[in-house]
Parts: sequence; C-alpha cells; structure tokens
Amino acid sequence: VAAGVLALGLVTRGAMRSVADFLSAGRSAGRYLITISYGVANIGAITVLAFFEQNYEAGATLLWWEPILQIALLGAMLSGWVVYRFRRTRCLTLAEFFERRYSRGFRVFAGLLAFTAGVLNFAIFPLVGAKFFVVFCGLPAEVALFGAMVPTHVPLMVLLLGTALWFVFTGGQVSVLTTDFAQGVFANVVFVVIAVFLLAKVGWGDVAAALAQAPAGQSRIDPLDTAAVQHFGLLFFVISMVEVLYGQMSWQGEQAYFSSARTAHEARMGGVLRLWFLQIRLVFFLVVPLVAYAVLHADAWLPLRDAAEQTLAAVPDPQDAGRLRVPVVLALLLPPGLKGLMAAMMLAAFISTHTTYLHSWGSIFTQDVALPLLRRRGIVPSKRAHFRLLRGSVLLVAVLAFVYSAFLYSPTEPIMLYMAITGAIFLGWSGTAIIGGLYWRRGTTAGAWSAAVAGSVFTLGSFLLQRMNDALAKGGAPFFGWFGDSLPVAGLAERVAAGMPDGKEILGLTMVLCVGTYVIVSVAQNRRYDLDALLHRGAHALPGEVTDTGHGVTRLGRLLGFTREHTRGDRWTAGATAAFIGFWFLVAVIGTVWALTFLARGGTHAQMTGAWLAFWKWRIAIMLVTAAVVTVVLAAGGVKDLRRVFAQLRTAARDDADDGSVP
Repeated sequence: VAAGVLALGLVTRGAMRSVADFLSAGRSAGRYLITISYGVANIGAITVLAFFEQNYEAGATLLWWEPILQIALLGAMLSGWVVYRFRRTRCLTLAEFFERRYSRGFRVFAGLLAFTAGVLNFAIFPLVGAKFFVVFCGLPAEVALFGAMVPTHVPLMVLLLGTALWFVFTGGQVSVLTTDFAQGVFANVVFVVIAVFLLAKVGWGDVAAALAQAPAGQSRIDPLDTAAVQHFGLLFFVISMVEVLYGQMSWQGEQAYFSSARTAHEARMGGVLRLWFLQIRLVFFLVVPLVAYAVLHADAWLPLRDAAEQTLAAVPDPQDAGRLRVPVVLALLLPPGLKGLMAAMMLAAFISTHTTYLHSWGSIFTQDVALPLLRRRGIVPSKRAHFRLLRGSVLLVAVLAFVYSAFLYSPTEPIMLYMAITGAIFLGWSGTAIIGGLYWRRGTTAGAWSAAVAGSVFTLGSFLLQRMNDALAKGGAPFFGWFGDSLPVAGLAERVAAGMPDGKEILGLTMVLCVGTYVIVSVAQNRRYDLDALLHRGAHALPGEVTDTGHGVTRLGRLLGFTREHTRGDRWTAGATAAFIGFWFLVAVIGTVWALTFLARGGTHAQMTGAWLAFWKWRIAIMLVTAAVVTVVLAAGGVKDLRRVFAQLRTAARDDADDGSVP
C-alpha cells in the first residue's frame, strides 16, 4: 500500500505546471474522485480517535438522531448549497472570494484568521496520531536520541510530518488528490473488514449484554435516556445540525477540494455521493467503540479487560488514557494480519489528512495573507517565486504544528470539543459572510467586517479563557469558574448561567451572534451587489462552465434540486440518495413517537431495552451491507475520474494569470 501511494506521488510530479494546478489540480476532478479523496481527508488518525472517544461515551444514541442531520445535509447536497455557487465564482480560495465580494482588506483579515484557527486546530493532529501508533503498535514509551531519552511520539511526529510534506511538495493538490484517493479506497475496505471481524469475534450477545448494563441517564442504546451524558448529548447534536448548513464550506482544512471540481455541477454531485461515503465511516465509528465498550464491561472478557487496564494505567495523562482506550482494546482483539491492516489504515488516514491540511493552511497563508500584502507594495512574484512561497508556507505550518504538539499542548478535554472551539475562531463567523455573500444581494462589506470582528473576538477570548482556566485548575485555582469541567451541569442555559459553555456551545453562540450582527449592519446600509457578475451568470457566463443536457425538469425534480444540468444518471443517483436518507429519517421519526408514547403511558426505559437492542442489531447489519456495496461503486467511479484528471492535465492549456489574484 505504501509503495503504491509513493508511486502515485511520483507520477504526479510532471502533472503540476501552474499555480492553479498546485492549488486546485487544474479544476479537473470528477465527482467520484472528489467524494473519496475529500472523504478520507476528513478521516485523519485524529478523527478516528475523536469518533472513538465520542461514541464510546454516547454509544449508538447519536446515530439515532443522525438521519435528522442527514436530511438537512441531503437538502444542502441536492441543491448544491454554497458549494455550487462558490465553484461558479472560479475562486481558488475562500478568501479570494471574500476579496471579490467584499474587499482586499477583508481577504487578508479572513486569511489570517483562517490560518490562525487552522494551525491551532491542526497542531494537535501529529501528537494524537503519533501517540496512537505508540500505544497500538506496542512501541516503547521512550527512545534514546542523541544521548538523551525522549518520548517516542516526538521523533515519530517528525517522521510522519516529513512524509506528508514530501507529498505536498511533489505535486501540490494534484498529488494530494490522487494519493488521498488511493488511501481512501484502502481505508474503506479496512473499515468494512474490521467491523465485520469484531462483531463476529466478540458476538452481538456480549455487546448487547454490556450495553444493556449502562446506568440510567447514560444509555448507550436508548437515545431518550441520555440526560447524564456529559459532552455528547442532544444539545451537541442540535448545534451540529445547524453547523452543517451554516458551516457548509466554512472550514478550510480541505479548501482545495472546493475549487478542484471540473464544473460546479460535478461539485454538487460530489456532495450527493458524499452522503453514501458517510455510511461507510458511520458503521466503523459505531461498531468499534461498541465492541470496545463490551470488552471493558462484559464479564466474559475479563482477562482482556485486565490487560487493557494495565496498558492504560501506564499512560501518564488521564485524558490521553481516555482517548486511547478503544485503540488499546483493538490492539488486543485483532490478530496480527488485521492488526497490521488497522495500523496501515491509520497511517493512510494520518498522511491523507496531514497532506490535505498542510496544503490548505500553507496555501491560505501565501494566497490570502502574504501575496496581497506584497502586491499592495507593488511586488509581483514570478511563477517560480510563487511556488517557493507556497512550499515555504506549507513548511511553516508543519513546524508550527510540531512545536505546538511537542511542547505547548496539554490535553484537557475531548478531541471533538477542542476542535470545535479552535474551529469556531474562523467557522463561527465565516458562514455568515459566505452565505450572505453568495445568496444575499444586500450583504455589505461593513456587515461582513462587523460579524467577523464580533465572532473572532468572542471565540478567541473564549479559547484563551478556557486555556487559562485549564492551566490554573491543574494547580487548584480555577479561573473564576469560567469554562471548567468541574460542574456536572447539563443544559446550555444552566452552563451559560454558570459561565462555562464547552467548545461546541461556544460555536453555537458565535453563530447566533454573527448572523444577527451581519443582518443588522447590512440592512442599515441598504446597498445592493451584482451577484450575476460574481457567479458568471447571464451576460457574464463563461463557456464550458454549464452544460445543458436538454432534459426538462418536473415539479418533483425541482423539489429534488434537479436542473437542466442533470443527466438521467444524475437524477437516478439523486433520487436513490433521497429515498435512502428519507427512509432512515422516517424510521427515526416513527421510532421517537413510539418511544415517547410508550413512556407517556407509564412505560420505562428499562422495558424498552430489548426493542432497542433488536433495532441496533438490524441497523448495523444493513449498514455493513450498504458500506460494502458503496465501497465498490465509489472506487470504480474514482478510477475512471482519475484517468480523466491525468488526461486533462496532459493537454490543458495553462493560464499563468489564473493564480488566485484579483486585478
């Protein structure tokens, strides 16, 4: 696998011949390729651990509400919400769009904040990933290096970051896109194989018995009995659902994929296929934590539980021990062959995410901070100098991430919550500026500035207070009770009253603050913007960007987001996706009504245990079959798309002026 990925990286060296190639693979990617590459870029080693940590605590209960989230996501994907219009602008980065829609000063401000939030968010990725390999592979805690004993994860971080850097330097987004695809196909296969093996080895009986023993309010199977779940309850899910629509394309960790599609329609269809890719990761991230929970709570697995607890006891930091609990169980459960597959998959996930994030944050710093400032002083770098700036920025991101991971970061909360608050520094306000800029003619530059300043000040202040409180609390001196984890308070209102919202709740508050600020300021100015020019519509249309298939659109078709760009195959794909997501949405609605009616008539949560366990057994079986089929279909389509990418890059004429600058 590693040899194949390295070979792909070498093949892409000659394909990158322009800045647009480095940033967006020459806008050549098809829907299947984007789906798999973008999908695996979202599943880094840290993401795997984050979902393990989340679902070990929440069990299957969050998956029950997932169809509600997917219905919102379905509407967004079918219509091409944000993604379609952004691709129509032909911008290479989000901040380039901000300059075209608002101002150059706003572009620099947005680029700087995106870079800051991105580096803070990304900076723990190398540390968490390296610690996984140390524990999972049974490596010694320390190694001798230059006459001194250093933690093993430190040189491991250097090795892994160096590998990711090589891929980015080799071919930019062309290399990232193709290698992510190969690693994505491999990861999907491993997801399905390991999930099936674990269920067969441990057995549903032991899993069900352990899940049924969860205390009241902390159920792993009953989504209506989770009041005592500390971090991942219903409020976490509600904010996540709003974030799906508000934050569409806001997070820039994978920003190159937003501009890499061959056309805007391909970008939209890639979003539809992403809903199927999601089924593969959902079943893996559900089955593995459930099996680990069973092993650590079922009496039949007492010897293995003792071995896991002995290993975890050797981990010095309790927070690290908590997030490494599932990998430790996996290392003990899997036989040598599958353990090697799991390690290889995590390595692929680590490299794919790191190449994507290094490329994204480095490109943003060059394109949206350094170059606009240079051009303001009349300095226009040559193409060769432009490439050097891009590679230098990527290297800067790697160095900053290593320093922060190795010397500054101390884990004090679940990964998901750390990622939520660092992401909110940019995501919390950028959704307002993106949606307002693409869909509202009355959105103004002053409105965007006001929302950005209000949101960034609030989230940066919250992040700093949280870090200060964590540091002081370790010494026994809480920082005025702000943002600590000591009070077991459940709801948002109580947590705000206590002055201690967690990272996800801070993100939710930021979104409300920014939308209100943007709308009020823009309405007060009462100006209008020409969206047709920005989106290349009407008199501003560009050849090759929109293809009319000649198929008409019915009323039902309009409901499903069909346009004259949709082929007959596109319509079947979108219709099947809507039917699949709609079915599970109806299951969630009907099941919730049934459960609430049962409880209202005097029933108890304990009496519903058998029904919930039967449902989850059936649900997981269907998910596994779906994941296996989707893996094959997406891989086949991706291979076809990959051939088309190289064919286009071999013959396409390059425009050196297409470098992300705005005249």
